[in-house]
Amino acid sequence: MQGGSTKGTTLLFIVFLFIMIFGTILMCFLRKRSVNSKGEQELSDAGACASLKSLSKSLANALSDIKMLLLIPLIAYSGLQQAFVW
Repeated sequence: MQGGSTKGTTLLFIVFLFIMIFGTILMCFLRKRSVNSKGEQELSDAGACASLKSLSKSLANALSDIKMLLLIPLIAYSGLQQAFVW
């Protein structure tokens, strides 16, 4: 067993955690785009409240599906295996 410090692993985890939180916050501010009859993209004027409601409804629908819940341990194991945690 090695007696090394976990400072590097902890730093890596904290950086990853901040990036994920930042990405989640940015996702809340994205606007939906729609294509008009001319093929041009235009931004829809959905409010922030409507966007958050839609996001929470989509998240609740995904978490209510048993198949999605069963994928969580598989994704976590795959990510930890690729990061050489164990």
